[in-house]
Amino acid sequence: MFSLFNRAEVKPMPQSAPMPFDKVSDAAVEVVVTTTLLLMTVAVGCHSPATALNASERDTPLPDAKDVKTVAIKFDHPELDDVEFTATPEDWMAIRTGLLPAKVDPKPSLWEWFATVLITKNDGQQFEADFYALPYATGAFSIDKTYYRGGNSPDLARAVIAAYDKSRKQDK
Repeated sequence: MFSLFNRAEVKPMPQSAPMPFDKVSDAAVEVVVTTTLLLMTVAVGCHSPATALNASERDTPLPDAKDVKTVAIKFDHPELDDVEFTATPEDWMAIRTGLLPAKVDPKPSLWEWFATVLITKNDGQQFEADFYALPYATGAFSIDKTYYRGGNSPDLARAVIAAYDKSRKQDK
């Protein structure tokens, strides 16, 4: 059997020998702990979700609510057959939030379709996006065969259903 140590050379440490950390003062420990916590706070602050979200919002192909005129949505309602309705730009803001922050997924899995949206921007430009329901929290969508993963599937579903419920109340 191979061993990194020659057992004859390994000697147990005498019980009376002080461990190196026994000589460290309480003040030194406090300085190390405080410095570590400060560095961790700075590191977390620099990589906070808000920072990531802001960067992703600039790079996302999904238009901001202020740039949207209408959003036509067809989705797989949990209790009804496929449902079609028009959402407001304000509804789009909540729906879009359920998809961010998002990054391109170069190798998407077989995702279950949840909704298709046809977005008409204020300048008249239109584009279509498909939303997918993933079995875990991360959301997913595609635009022109480019797939993105990000956001939160349950939040996305709640926002789409809330927009649908709101549109039904306005129709009455």
